[in-house]
Amino acid sequence: MKKMVEDVREFFELSVELKKECSSEIEGYGQAFVETVNKYSSEMERMKTILVGLMAKNLGIDQDKFIDLFKDGLQSMRLNYYPPCPDPSKVLGISPHSDATGITILLQLNEVDGPQIRHGGNWVPFKIIHGALLVNIG
Repeated sequence: MKKMVEDVREFFELSVELKKECSSEIEGYGQAFVETVNKYSSEMERMKTILVGLMAKNLGIDQDKFIDLFKDGLQSMRLNYYPPCPDPSKVLGISPHSDATGITILLQLNEVDGPQIRHGGNWVPFKIIHGALLVNIG
């Protein structure tokens, strides 16, 4: 995780021109970054399998069958950057949405308020715990 955080921070420090060159293909950023992303992705896949197995156990259902439901699912990774902004009314982030996945694992890299949940008609931010992963089960 530490290497992923370092590489992502380094990527977002690149000039806009360099980021545009490799925005659709991570290969444009270099082999070291590709290796970091692949390792991180493999570890997130392994963690997902463990979490799904534990959910099945807690629900009292067959762990292997439940894990198999997620076995061939699509895994994707998204990198977003939201620098601190002194005027929150001017912040533009991801549009309000519901995750359309079985499980989302989020790594927050800074102290900027991140995900929110809709509760009672209001958007309520999560308290970010630095270095922790946020797991959203959909």
